[in-house]
Amino acid sequence: MKYIIFIFLTIFFTSCADKDAFEVFDLKNDQKIAFDNFERAKIQKDDKIYGIATAVYLNKIYNNLPNNKEYVYLVLFTKKKKYLKYFKIKINNNNNMYYELKNLPVDNKYSYLINFKNNWQNHYLLTFDKQETKIIPINIELNNEATATLNLKKGDI
Repeated sequence: MKYIIFIFLTIFFTSCADKDAFEVFDLKNDQKIAFDNFERAKIQKDDKIYGIATAVYLNKIYNNLPNNKEYVYLVLFTKKKKYLKYFKIKINNNNNMYYELKNLPVDNKYSYLINFKNNWQNHYLLTFDKQETKIIPINIELNNEATATLNLKKGDI
């Protein structure tokens, strides 16, 4: 009798679901490109992890962006907000490269690309001059000297 009740409840609850779990995999074309082209790295010092950095190279997704600039959607999550109070970015191993970093709200026009967003993450649009290399290393250093390197691939390698 227990088995019959279990089977009945299982059928009842599975038939009531209005969404299939695999609908998450029904991605738009730009989400597929972003999924294939995002990088994630641990922000760490020695063996201690202080956060996670995620980046998406937007030039590969949006063809209408100006050709003389590189655009990166950057999401930083740290264990403590104070680590992000001051942080440095170095692009292509160049300390002197000019870049613009725009703070974005959690719900922004790029957040759907990586399909995860939380209020404790920090979202940015990173813009800098066009680079001639096929891989762009982006180094992030927090104010406690924990670092991460994201190697963004611009094209097929």
